[in-house]
Amino acid sequence: MKSFVFLLKIWFALRVLKLAFSLIRGYLSQTKKIKGHPGTKAHREKSDRKSVSPNEFEERFIGIKERLMGQEFDFIIVGAGSSGCVLARKLSENPRVKVLLIEVGGEPQNSTSVSTPQKVFDLWRSEVDWHFNSIPQSQLLPKGRMIDLERGKGLGGSSLLNYGM
Repeated sequence: MKSFVFLLKIWFALRVLKLAFSLIRGYLSQTKKIKGHPGTKAHREKSDRKSVSPNEFEERFIGIKERLMGQEFDFIIVGAGSSGCVLARKLSENPRVKVLLIEVGGEPQNSTSVSTPQKVFDLWRSEVDWHFNSIPQSQLLPKGRMIDLERGKGLGGSSLLNYGM
């Protein structure tokens, strides 16, 4: 039974890594090449459509190389969306466990654009959206149309886009 649980954990970890790499690959292929951490002010200024005022972004937890070097973690969670935050919280209840929660976006969760449901369309294709598109869909008219796939980039993940009100 223990070996089955171990194999299940390995399988799950590989699935998570595969998802993380596919998201990163999609991000790199669909965005401009901008140096720096996507959660920083300089990176957000390159966005075509700005909906969150610069002073509403928090930057409390920007991880820098010097701060993380030499540390070891028991669990590394990629994505601080709704489930990633809950998982990190549950795992960190044990004081002997070190958890690293990685989120590529900033911290816009206290912004009025994010906290006001009426501003949902202001966030579309903004600096808190990954700007993903589907592959061309031959069944849709006009033929080959692509569908926008809104994905949140920031603490809270896609829930910060207010689509799941």
